[in-house]
Amino acid sequence: MFDRIIKYILIFLVIFTPVAFGSMDFWAYSLMELGILLIVILWAIQNLVRSSHSTIRHVPRRVHGSPEPNMDQGAIPNLEYEIILLSLFLGLVLFQMIPLPSGIVKMLSPKTYELRHSLSLSNSPFTIHDSLFTISFVPFATKIELLKWVTLIGLFLFLLSWRPLHREHGTLNHLVFVIMLVGIAESLYGIFESFSGDGHILHIKKSDIPFFNPVFVTG
Repeated sequence: MFDRIIKYILIFLVIFTPVAFGSMDFWAYSLMELGILLIVILWAIQNLVRSSHSTIRHVPRRVHGSPEPNMDQGAIPNLEYEIILLSLFLGLVLFQMIPLPSGIVKMLSPKTYELRHSLSLSNSPFTIHDSLFTISFVPFATKIELLKWVTLIGLFLFLLSWRPLHREHGTLNHLVFVIMLVGIAESLYGIFESFSGDGHILHIKKSDIPFFNPVFVTG
């Protein structure tokens, strides 16, 4: 049951994310993040249920001469190195939001310190008001990007570990088919908008978009 629900949510995300202007607006990528979070939560609950059943289930002892019991061919692969590297990357992003003494910032990122120092005489929002400041110029925007990366990394690790994607060819074929169908539909729509001269992306006018693309909002 969990695998079926997860599969439908994945198909929904494959269809929704490009249609919603490439998920560049706040509401679009927030809904995408909620979908990914729901997938990870369902996957975690499924693993907890499976582990509880496996501990309760009695495993018969092997009799001499009988074949070995079948092992689960869909075991979760070892993702130790991937998790370590991705954790280091997230730690680097998080480190840029930590207020540090100006001397440390000057040593780690001289250009950042020089630019902040040059703006200290103006009324810029990046002005240095004390001896502690972050390497990131806009910590709030960095936080938003960090949340995006956390959700995308969670989806990446889930796809590497999800059993139906490796054991059931039907699930993989369905996802590939939907991806191809969405790509073809987006391409045909872009060709139609380019030659029609309508100047719209769905309901948005060309004049309301700083950088116009027949398929996505690129700016």
